[in-house]
Amino acid sequence: MENKLVGMLVAIFAFIFVAAYILVFGSNPTSTDPEDWAYFATYLSGTVGVTAVLGTLYAVVRTLGHQQELIDSQNEIIRDQKKLISFSEQQLQFEKRKREVDLAYDNIKSLLPMMIDYIEVSLNEMVMPTESMKVVIRDRGQGYSYYIRKDLFEHANRITSFLNEDTVGDVESYANMTLGPVIRTHLFLFQQLKVSPELFNVVDCQLDKRFARPLRSPGFYMLCVMAYYSGLGDDEFCEKGKRFLNMQTTFEGEDRKLVNWYELGVKIKKLNSAQLDVLNK
Repeated sequence: MENKLVGMLVAIFAFIFVAAYILVFGSNPTSTDPEDWAYFATYLSGTVGVTAVLGTLYAVVRTLGHQQELIDSQNEIIRDQKKLISFSEQQLQFEKRKREVDLAYDNIKSLLPMMIDYIEVSLNEMVMPTESMKVVIRDRGQGYSYYIRKDLFEHANRITSFLNEDTVGDVESYANMTLGPVIRTHLFLFQQLKVSPELFNVVDCQLDKRFARPLRSPGFYMLCVMAYYSGLGDDEFCEKGKRFLNMQTTFEGEDRKLVNWYELGVKIKKLNSAQLDVLNK
């Protein structure tokens, strides 16, 4: 519509310029002199031609302006679409995160009590010694009842007494069997609290109901596991225990029962390292 208006204005100005020429020179007879026609052509070029060029230039500028407005509008639409996509992705991430947290919460509420019950039951079970340990036990005149899990937690030095360079593998396996139910509880809690550390309060509440002491002053059996892994030098396990469960990772100078587990881990680590050095020579 705007271009048509420009065209009409150019036509009107052209008509005025031609009419003015005719008005001034129309009374003269038609000239046969080429020079007169050259003057007329120069007049038209300087008036009508310039007007047409200006009109065309204006139309081009306006067209480019409309195109830029269209481009800007398209860019705005693209930006809005990107914002919408980003918002949708955030919504999906939020929903995924919520499902993961809900699942971790349900696991802690439903499975942790069962795991704690199993620990309590397993404390009265005998941890069957390995064949090499049985030989020593017979030589000592001891019965297998001496190796009830609850008593071994209290007296890790009983396990340490079997330890030497020939039995280190068996003793390490036996220590892991003794601590097994509690180790599995640690690993389970690490996995759930990695999803949402804020669920620690739920864990704390569950443990507080069942252990004599709440997790902020950690249960004895869980501390035995931490002491053992600290002695082994398992930094990853200890770091998770500290980060997720607020548990201590140093045990030198602590309760003798915990120190026994720590020292067992230290001795196993040293013997394993010595054997590895021999193999590498």
